[in-house]
Amino acid sequence: MIGLVSEVDRYIYSNAGNSLGGFNATYAVGTTGIACHFVSLSPREREALRAVGGANAKVADHLIMFEHGTTLAIQDRLKFGSDYYEVLGISDPDEMSHHIEVQVARVQGLTK
Repeated sequence: MIGLVSEVDRYIYSNAGNSLGGFNATYAVGTTGIACHFVSLSPREREALRAVGGANAKVADHLIMFEHGTTLAIQDRLKFGSDYYEVLGISDPDEMSHHIEVQVARVQGLTK
């Protein structure tokens, strides 16, 4: 596996009831300092994903690789430096339990 030279913190997604009877997304700190390899997707790669997902789909702008067995879930957020990223997809690309690849999109203007 390529070197896991970066670290992210996991924020776990959940829905919490609000005073109006609806739900609000909340994020609680999960695991911190998870070793990973962080890769920015090129404009060409992002456009290919957009073509598959449709014009209104959320499109990944980064790919993060983790050791197989790392616990993550769709809609979790990952903090890398001062930026937050929403988990859009998780895959085991070689289906050999070697590593997982997580597709993420940067969350604009949020602190958590």
